[in-house]
Amino acid sequence: MQHGQSAAAGRAARPTRTGCLPAVFLLGLLLASPAPAQPQAPDPATLEAARSLVQDVIGPPFMAQFWLQFRGGYLRNRIGGERAGSPEVARVFDTEVLPLFRAREPDLLAGMAVAYAGVFSLEDIQAMHTFFQSPTGQRVLERETQLNQAIGAMVGTWTRQVTDETLPQVRAAFARIGVPM
Repeated sequence: MQHGQSAAAGRAARPTRTGCLPAVFLLGLLLASPAPAQPQAPDPATLEAARSLVQDVIGPPFMAQFWLQFRGGYLRNRIGGERAGSPEVARVFDTEVLPLFRAREPDLLAGMAVAYAGVFSLEDIQAMHTFFQSPTGQRVLERETQLNQAIGAMVGTWTRQVTDETLPQVRAAFARIGVPM
C-alpha cells in the first residue's frame, strides 16, 4: 500500500496475492516486460523490514521454486523449439548459464525487498513476517507454485471457453468500429 492510502484503496489497487510474487509471474515479468518506472525510495524502517521478510522468510522457498521455473522459461524464450528441450542444452544451461544468474540472486532479493517496501506499509510487512513464519504461512509458501499452476490451468480453460462462447459478439463489437478480427 502506498503511504497515505487507505487499506481498502491499497487492496483495490493491486491483485490479491498470497504474500510473495509468484515465480511464474515474476519469470514472465523478467523475460518479457520492459523495465518499470523507478518507484520512490521507501522509508528506511519499511525497507529494512522488507529486507528481513524477503531474505529470511519469503526468499528461500521462493527462490527454490523460482530457479525451477526460470530454467524452462528462459530456454523456451531464448532458445525455443525442440533445441530448448535437448539434454545438451540443459547441461550447458545448468553448468554454465544458470550460475551466471544465480550469482546475481542477492540483487534480485534486494529488488524484491524494495518492491515490498514500496507497496506495503511497515505494519503490513511485519504482519506478513509473522504470518509466513507460522506453520500455515510456511505451507502457503511451499505450495504457492502448485496453487499458481492450478489457477493458471483453470484460467486457461475458462479463457478458452468464454472466448469460444463470446467470439461472435466480440467480432461484432470490433467490426462496429472498423477493427476486423
